[in-house]
Amino acid sequence: MIEGCLRNDRRCQKELYDRFSPALFAVCRRYSGSESDAEDMLAEGFVNIFASLHTVRDRKRLFFWMKSVVVKTAIDYYRRNRKHYDNLPIDENLIVPQEVDETKIYSRLDAAALTRIISGMPDEWRTIFNLRIFEDLGFKEIAEELGKNENTVRVYFLRGKNWLVEQLKDE
Repeated sequence: MIEGCLRNDRRCQKELYDRFSPALFAVCRRYSGSESDAEDMLAEGFVNIFASLHTVRDRKRLFFWMKSVVVKTAIDYYRRNRKHYDNLPIDENLIVPQEVDETKIYSRLDAAALTRIISGMPDEWRTIFNLRIFEDLGFKEIAEELGKNENTVRVYFLRGKNWLVEQLKDE
């Protein structure tokens, strides 16, 4: 299938798309505020995948390579389509620790419910939250990826986390 994709065989490309698009769409959905944005990210992600498929070194890890391409595509999409408000004043009241056993809340939700709730998070918070939690990037790496100040990234992550805890309490 990969060899066919490298030869621009449309049937092989469709097979690759059909096999991996549901999982990669879920990744896009975590980074987007809507289904249509996620679809746009996925389409752009596959364009990038097909354009750079020749660079894959370990074909056994194809999905993980494709996921990293899609995450980078989502970050680029975010950069192009969002206004950045790095100079907003930091409201310390939004960064208060929550006294909730978060593990109990998370364990009661399925992935679809959690994804639905996270999709309602403000865009900048959601992007940073996803990069930190799902992609396991450090604050410095996230700041570099998004072109933001590291402290801003930390504040937005905490705001997003606190927002999520409040939403989960309601669930």
